[in-house]
Amino acid sequence: MQRQQLEAQLSDADTPMDFRKAKQISAEIGADYEPLVFEQGYDHNWALNGEGYRPAVEMYSDKTGIRMEIKTDLPGVQFYSGNFLTGEPGKDGAYYKKRSGVCFETQYFPDAIHHEAFVSPVLEKDKEFTLVTAYCFGER
Repeated sequence: MQRQQLEAQLSDADTPMDFRKAKQISAEIGADYEPLVFEQGYDHNWALNGEGYRPAVEMYSDKTGIRMEIKTDLPGVQFYSGNFLTGEPGKDGAYYKKRSGVCFETQYFPDAIHHEAFVSPVLEKDKEFTLVTAYCFGER
């Protein structure tokens, strides 16, 4: 697969999956958009821009002012919006219902082993392997 074809397939511009500009996660999570309907929210892998260690995700709360930035050297991030939480017990007696939390997992692309155009996840014998992901917290 050529690079141009790969980029075209990964493009989610102007859909509910487009997070190139900041928006509330809840803004379009309930949209009648097949990938969101199928997963009952966000549970998808995004291709990150650039290579090497770089900023990948920024999230903040208007309510608390807490800001989280994720930096990584991996090519993708899986974003899960807690679609299948059903009253999971948490700290201090809290219970987490559907969509009451989010998860960002930096990673290689799913099924990358079968796609030559994707960054290879193969670890070679006797080769040093290092990945870096940092979750940085602060105030907005």
